[in-house]
Amino acid sequence: MKLRSKLSQSLNTGSECVQSGVSSNSFATDNIIIKNLSVCAGDVCLLDSINLTLARGTITALLGASSSGKSLCMRALSASLPANLTQTSGEILLNGFPLSRDHSTLFSHILQNPQSYFNPLFSIQSHCHETLKALHKTYDKSRVYQAFRESGFRSDEIESVLGAYPFMLSGGMLQRAMIAIALLRESPFLLADEPTSNLDAHIQEEILATLLSLRDSKHIGILLITHDVAMAARLADRFYHIDKGHMREITRQQITLPPKIPQLPCPTPMDTPILQARNVCYGYREYIALRCVDTSVLHNANLTLHQGIHTAIIGPSGCGKSTFAKLLSKILTPQSGEITLDSKPVRVFGREFYTQVQILFQDSLASLNPSLCVFENLIEPLVYLLDIHDKPTQLARITPLLERLHLSSTILSAYPTMLSGGELQRVCLLRALILEPKILILDESLSGLDFALQIETIEFLQTLKTITIICITHDISLAHRLCRQFVFL
Repeated sequence: MKLRSKLSQSLNTGSECVQSGVSSNSFATDNIIIKNLSVCAGDVCLLDSINLTLARGTITALLGASSSGKSLCMRALSASLPANLTQTSGEILLNGFPLSRDHSTLFSHILQNPQSYFNPLFSIQSHCHETLKALHKTYDKSRVYQAFRESGFRSDEIESVLGAYPFMLSGGMLQRAMIAIALLRESPFLLADEPTSNLDAHIQEEILATLLSLRDSKHIGILLITHDVAMAARLADRFYHIDKGHMREITRQQITLPPKIPQLPCPTPMDTPILQARNVCYGYREYIALRCVDTSVLHNANLTLHQGIHTAIIGPSGCGKSTFAKLLSKILTPQSGEITLDSKPVRVFGREFYTQVQILFQDSLASLNPSLCVFENLIEPLVYLLDIHDKPTQLARITPLLERLHLSSTILSAYPTMLSGGELQRVCLLRALILEPKILILDESLSGLDFALQIETIEFLQTLKTITIICITHDISLAHRLCRQFVFL
């Protein structure tokens, strides 16, 4: 309740500022205007005559479906376009004057998947050192601590967070650490690309409250790139919508909120469980300052999965959902308890287990090999698990699913880094489905899709009568749309 009150108070303060004209002018005169900007890949126009205004002290929302050009617009704004793309027209103005070629210091970034942003071999403190070194600034402990406090960390936890490695922190803590490192740049504008899509509702509220606090206290101009229209409607001061590279400014009243979906009753199971977990326990062993620390994650966890009854595993960030998924998919081995597939212990299965149980992870980009094109990524499980080597047979499995997942056949020759977040998640889903598994585990795998694409994907998944789904998510409405059985961790 305290957190929601704080967020509501910040929202009300921001609304009053916008209505009185304070946000865009009184805090600072800085504003950035994109005029008639176009970006092309050869003869294909990806952004067509984009017009957008960012002002300090305000939050500007950029809305749009997956692959509409939201992230590409952000990259064009921060002069970080891929080498194969060219800005063919338009200009970017700061206070009415054209920006120089190197204007990267004006912007800090918050990305969708903090796991991909951080190097797992280096501590969070090392990342701070590298950021300041790149800016030709010395490491100042008091300045670093202040940035982490401003991003929402408590004073008594900052030291342990700085000494931790990325894989030791939850998604919410990593997102806060990314915000703190962005603050070290002291840039007047913050580009936030889907900053909360992979976080549970409580952590989302904390991150949003932090963004509002930065807007009001530091007068930072924030570009919020999101497909979550409900969040944008209550948070942003100004709105733009982009569709297939064409952008228009819209009002708050023009935003269409998704309808609420009622929960459907769970059918009574009539068959023997296909997957069962009994009294499963698991913990991690970590070495901190030469001390061995055992952390219990799961204690006597139980799950019964019946054919055709999709099950949602829900719970707050850090409760053990992803660990449970890795145990169910035989990536990890329980320290006690037992998991059975078709009444057989999963430990007796060999590689054939992975043809029956497939898992999709939260970070789609990290799930694909960036040095291989999409087609080469897709055929790997066909070659190594099903021994299918001839290309016609491989295409016969892949092609029908491309259309059903709204993917173009031209995507097969593209590389993972060339795709949007929504395209990456659908490619990973396709790669799992071509094996025709019995059980599909989705670990926050639909959270990066816009609402319309989520609905289409869920409707498609519900037509797959031979596949039973375990959906791990923080999105309760998404769980209600797909699942009939719920397990809370």
